[in-house]
Amino acid sequence: MKKRFSALLVICIAVLAAGLFAWRLLPLSCFNIFPVSKEAFTGFSAQGIFSNFEKGHSDLYSINNPEPLCNEPEEIIEILAASKYRQDFRNLLPWGIDNVSADNNYEGSLVTLNLYCQGEEGEYINFQFLSSSIVVVRMAEQESLRIYHPTNSTTFQKLVEYLQIYGVTSDETALPTEPTQAATLSTEPLHSELYDPQYTTAQIQEYFSEVVLNMEYSTGDGDATLVQKWLMPIYYRVYGTPTDEDLETLNEFADQLNEVPGFPGIYPAGELMQENLSVYFVPMEEFNQRFSDVISGEYANGAVQFWYYTDTNEIHTAQIGCRTDIAQSVRNSVLLEEIVNGLGITDTVLREDSLVYQYSDDNMTMSDVDWILMKLLYDPQMQCGMDYEACIGLIDDLYY
Repeated sequence: MKKRFSALLVICIAVLAAGLFAWRLLPLSCFNIFPVSKEAFTGFSAQGIFSNFEKGHSDLYSINNPEPLCNEPEEIIEILAASKYRQDFRNLLPWGIDNVSADNNYEGSLVTLNLYCQGEEGEYINFQFLSSSIVVVRMAEQESLRIYHPTNSTTFQKLVEYLQIYGVTSDETALPTEPTQAATLSTEPLHSELYDPQYTTAQIQEYFSEVVLNMEYSTGDGDATLVQKWLMPIYYRVYGTPTDEDLETLNEFADQLNEVPGFPGIYPAGELMQENLSVYFVPMEEFNQRFSDVISGEYANGAVQFWYYTDTNEIHTAQIGCRTDIAQSVRNSVLLEEIVNGLGITDTVLREDSLVYQYSDDNMTMSDVDWILMKLLYDPQMQCGMDYEACIGLIDDLYY
């Protein structure tokens, strides 16, 4: 009897597993995804964010203008209908899906579509293509998301090309039109310029709190759990025996920092100018002596110490040290890490890919999150002395 029951249980599990995989792999047409016929669509709006790695920023393309009610949707529907869509196992979860991250095929581009339907004013279906292999769908009246995987890998690229041909870039001005509900829904950007679909707002808030509101190696009577940053331009002078690669690394990073909106700037100090940032490339013995208050006898390859005004938490002076008896590659990493620390961002233990990861000197460049945090810290609205609650609230407004 027990053997029969076990055999029956195995069969049931096998049938269930086969059914699940069949459900997962069964391709659906775009009209199976939502209960709306092709003729029901009256228009659409679209937005695309495409990373421009050569220029170091993202390009925004939008299609928002109604003619006369909204844009004709036939070509967009044809692009969508050229692919089938497979279900995602997360669609079976009994609770709703409210957040979806991009997959490994994400290459810095994002396409969002709103297809408007006949019926009540404001009724629409939202498609968000996070990559060529994942699309998130939501009906206007539903809060929960649905996840699908296009079988045609070219669908995403065709949408990108369509937006680049017919869309209006962020540098252009759209023609004035009569306001309609459809246009109102699509004129507000779905995401801020800082937004990266790989990271939620809650994650960015957690990372920001860890590295900005928990400062180390600061000197002053102010509160190190409040925002500390530079407001005045930084002028640095180099001491000791730097190599050509040391100086090249320093100057290149300064150029990158000067591209951050709101950053006050970092430049070499002139001959007759008093620097407010001193950078030392010195042997271990001199390093340990100069930074004894910071390292407290511990072994370190580099260090930073900065001072700030106690009434405002504004950083006004800093010194950075890098030992010359370590490998050049390690010196490059240490130098950049200490510069970032000296700008108001301390080490992290949460992100191993970060330049300021506490347990490694191997990372040579700022990670995507590092740059997001730097841009948040030096946004003009992020003021010296802001506490945790104020920072979290502001990040809600700046990163979405």
